[in-house]
Amino acid sequence: CFAVRDNGFFPLWSYTRRRLERLYPMYFVGWVMGIVAIGVVKSNGLTNMPWEAIGLAGLLNAFYLPYFNEFVVKVYALPINGAIFPMNNPAWSLFYGMLANLIFAATLRHSRVTPAAWVAATGVGLVLGGYAFGTTPGWGTANFAGGIPRVLYAFFAGTLVFQLRERLAALPRLAWPTVIAFVAAMFAVPRFGGYHYYWLACALVAIPLLVAFGSRVTIEPGSAWKRACEYSGKISYPIFCVHYPLMMIFSVTLPLGANY
Repeated sequence: CFAVRDNGFFPLWSYTRRRLERLYPMYFVGWVMGIVAIGVVKSNGLTNMPWEAIGLAGLLNAFYLPYFNEFVVKVYALPINGAIFPMNNPAWSLFYGMLANLIFAATLRHSRVTPAAWVAATGVGLVLGGYAFGTTPGWGTANFAGGIPRVLYAFFAGTLVFQLRERLAALPRLAWPTVIAFVAAMFAVPRFGGYHYYWLACALVAIPLLVAFGSRVTIEPGSAWKRACEYSGKISYPIFCVHYPLMMIFSVTLPLGANY
């Protein structure tokens, strides 16, 4: 918990600085790659964004700020309409994540029940947002409002799991293959009518339970699996920051992209 230290809480500015120091360097790398990627896409006629809009979007996105628009950026055969971070679409979640961190730092010191209160409030908002915007809202201009409860619920659900970690000791310890099988089963479900019900069930219940049970998994110190987990944890955020700009460039430069 970055907001807590042994003798109290970090000041809000100190907490914010720590978060930026941790997150921004790789975000900046992804931002630079995104500028290059949107240039490649624009030069190949795969977006209707004018250059001045690209410049404004790049400036806002550099400061984690969304760019509201109705432009289309085509990646492979998929037109992305109104992405608030058009150069690096997944970065939308970082904007909400910073918002969640600021709310966390500003409110947690007032009461230890704050995470539970936020989980309850944003859980209702997540259901309403799912019905209003469908699955996975938050990334675009049209579904921007749905991203607020989506990210805040996930953030504070994780905070609550951490806060209740001693009580969660009563949960059974699962072998790591069981946890992996559970994740694989979640991803293996095909799309079907009423898919947003499945998405809501996963977002509200399945994923917080996965985190809770995952926190009870023990891995042999010094084992290859332990090293693999540590390495995966270290590279997950860098991959997150750069994979979409690379995909944008590959959609233009790789012949295979024409078949998608």
